[in-house]
Amino acid sequence: MAGARDHAAIAKRYRDQAEEFRAKASLMGDASTRAQYDNMADAYDKLAHNEEVVGRNLDRAAE
Repeated sequence: MAGARDHAAIAKRYRDQAEEFRAKASLMGDASTRAQYDNMADAYDKLAHNEEVVGRNLDRAAE
């Protein structure tokens, strides 16, 4: 299928990015900067979740 996306792989990349942001947050001395990194990590976790939901919905639709 042209333009098909590997939703599981995309979700994994988002989760990996979230993990990196959390690791960077732990290195920050400034609470505000740490919170910004944590917020970005949370946003990437949400992107991963949404990508997984899209993948499941498309799988169900294809059945």
